[in-house]
Amino acid sequence: MVDKKNIERVFGRLKLYFTSGHSLVLYIPWFITQTTVTYYLVIQNAPVLEIYFSRFYIFFILFSTIYPAGAILLGYWYLKRTSLYASESSTSIRQNPYNTDLAKAVKCYAEGKNHEALKILEKWSTE
Repeated sequence: MVDKKNIERVFGRLKLYFTSGHSLVLYIPWFITQTTVTYYLVIQNAPVLEIYFSRFYIFFILFSTIYPAGAILLGYWYLKRTSLYASESSTSIRQNPYNTDLAKAVKCYAEGKNHEALKILEKWSTE
């Protein structure tokens, strides 16, 4: 007989691996598309910008060096300097039933109710 928890765990891992790989695979085509569309729709229609970026490869090289650095700085600012990430992370943790049960178990353990803590965490055991 097939164990339902094992099936869920396997499909959960497959989903995680798929979404991670999918985002990595699609990053390169997205980047090429984004730079191409930006150049041909924005740069070529703005005479001031076309002076500096007369050829696509010039824009592509400049964009390829500036964009990753800008995205890293923006990500750092978002994670370290704003309260948005902390709020987002807190909400995500509270919505996860595993984290809720873990918090309850830690509370029970701190109160000396070890048997209750084990009972709460029992459903998350892989054995």
